[in-house]
Amino acid sequence: MAAYRQRPPTAILGLTIRYRDPFARRYADPEPVRKDGWDDSSSADLT
Repeated sequence: MAAYRQRPPTAILGLTIRYRDPFARRYADPEPVRKDGWDDSSSADLT
């Protein structure tokens, strides 16, 4: 579980999930990009 929380599938795939506030009816501002040491894609070396 710890490994999953450190690098969830969305991080592996390079996806971001946008949060939409149901009361304000707009998307929340994204957090700044954080370097987490997993910059290289797991599929980058596959040919």
